[in-house]
Amino acid sequence: VGLAWIVLSSIWVRDALVIDAELLKGSAFVLVTAAGLAFLLRRDEARELELRDTVELAESRLAAGDSLIRAIESAVPSGIVTFDREGRVRSWSPTMSRLLGWSAEERVGEQLPGLRAENRTELVRIVGRVSSTGMPARLNIAVSRNDGTDADLVCEFAVLSHNARLSDDAPVIAALTDISEIEG
Repeated sequence: VGLAWIVLSSIWVRDALVIDAELLKGSAFVLVTAAGLAFLLRRDEARELELRDTVELAESRLAAGDSLIRAIESAVPSGIVTFDREGRVRSWSPTMSRLLGWSAEERVGEQLPGLRAENRTELVRIVGRVSSTGMPARLNIAVSRNDGTDADLVCEFAVLSHNARLSDDAPVIAALTDISEIEG
């Protein structure tokens, strides 16, 4: 289009096609610009395809990781819970549902259910300490299950961080083991 404009404007002004330096310079500019734009478009298309492949690979790995985590949560005899810094439940494993009788939907965003006041205060203190220091901790607590029966739990806490530095939003993971039958 640009080249046609240059040729037509040359004919319009002179009533004939005269090939001179200005026409050659303008034509060369248009051709070089078009070639540069074509190169950039092809390069961007290649980058887009590469990014699409990278995103697909990342999504596949994420799905595989989620699947592995769910399999581990279901297979481990201890319940797995993650807490935020204030001691609210962020995730709740299927084993926790079997141990205490509450579903993940009922517990996520809430405190651990069935705790006595002194245990709740201690749990929140330990979760905050583990979250800020990264040092693991252990706590024995008594809770009431959803059906009203009591359970004695050993809770082992650790910070869940993907890098060496702790972040404010790194959850604390806890493995809760029911020792009621062992002690009873």
